[in-house]
Amino acid sequence: LGLMALCLGMMGSVCPPQRDSAVTLAAPEGKTAWERVVDDWSRQHRVYEWMDDKIDARATYHSPAFRKGFIDNLGRFHGDFAELTRKELLELGGGEAEYFHSFFVAAYVGTLKYRQLTHSRTIWTLYLENDEGVSVKASHFRDIAPNAAVQAIYPYVGRYDRGYMVRFPLTDADGKPVITSRTKRFTLRVASAFAEADLIWDLIPGGQVRENFGVPPDGGVDAGPAKDDGFGLGKLLGGGGD
Repeated sequence: LGLMALCLGMMGSVCPPQRDSAVTLAAPEGKTAWERVVDDWSRQHRVYEWMDDKIDARATYHSPAFRKGFIDNLGRFHGDFAELTRKELLELGGGEAEYFHSFFVAAYVGTLKYRQLTHSRTIWTLYLENDEGVSVKASHFRDIAPNAAVQAIYPYVGRYDRGYMVRFPLTDADGKPVITSRTKRFTLRVASAFAEADLIWDLIPGGQVRENFGVPPDGGVDAGPAKDDGFGLGKLLGGGGD
């Protein structure tokens, strides 16, 4: 309200877009174990002007730890989207899926003509970038229409969002990997001349997620323990990974 009053008092001046900080989707008390898994590996960044969202972007990185959580909760998911997600997440251990990083992205853009991230004349480009400056563009999109089956897996999806399964190459044109066990931070950037949202994941050595804002199962105060994620699905599933 203070910002709005200031803007209204500027006699027709235009206030600049306001940017919420990129945040983890916090898990309040009472969330399920699956919702805490989603929160650990999801980020949000909202850019707004006045009372309108220029873009409200949310995304989940399909890390090995996230995929293990999906396996543990597989019985609660149903419908065609559950099967699509199962293939996207669990076939990451072999075949073509060895060659990409996978995310689910949901976005709401307040301006209708800019709302679609994927059509041939879209203004948006999606990048995946690490703390050393290695950057790749999204290589594949799949449009996802929000419904109850989608919200069961990604609870933050709203009815007016556009949803996407998005894939990025593992390496840039010079063969440099984007995410490794040594990566300290990576960013999914949704960029255009209209607005830019940066969704940031901070890691610690070994590929563990640095920040966990979920409430622990005992209901106590969560000090942010790291979640084990060595970026090797075989290890997490009890297989013979390196």
